[in-house]
Amino acid sequence: MKTKQLSCCLALTLLAVSAWADPYRHEATGIIFPDVLAGLDKGAEVVDYEARQAGLGISVRYGSPASKVDVYLYTMGRDSIPGDLHAPLVKEHFMQASEEIIGVAEQGLYENFKVLSEGELASKEAGVLPVWRAIYLFSRAGQDYRSYLYVATFHNHFLKVRYTILAESADDHDRDADDFWAALCHLLPTDQ
Repeated sequence: MKTKQLSCCLALTLLAVSAWADPYRHEATGIIFPDVLAGLDKGAEVVDYEARQAGLGISVRYGSPASKVDVYLYTMGRDSIPGDLHAPLVKEHFMQASEEIIGVAEQGLYENFKVLSEGELASKEAGVLPVWRAIYLFSRAGQDYRSYLYVATFHNHFLKVRYTILAESADDHDRDADDFWAALCHLLPTDQ
């Protein structure tokens, strides 16, 4: 009896671990999200906003005890999204996403909110997409955070990342966030 119970417990544990660690493949772009990216663990589920409303896409969460990162892929219901970072639609979308974060702060969800920077981040590293990036500082529930917004496009989709980390948890937050962006870019298929 104990052997049977032990076997059942082991099987359930293995099932739970495999469900947690399974990579996710986004069909439209071919991006495969691994169970660990830039040292952060992937969450157990992918949120499918597309099922609720066409154009809203999906999100994949990565995190650690000190950080949380949400990666979004979506079309906003558009048939065509320019691949040029400087296209008006892309820049306007970045500004809209940043204004939404500022709006949340104005509603009182964040305290001591500051926009540190908004602009283009162009990496010299091969394979890393140029991206619009904003950096914010804020407090919530007595904790100080540094948060990043990245917006680019890939294969007719918006690719947005929101990276938030406890301010006291790392010496170089900008490098950590930009390293995550670079690691994500290295996942992007080049054959589509």
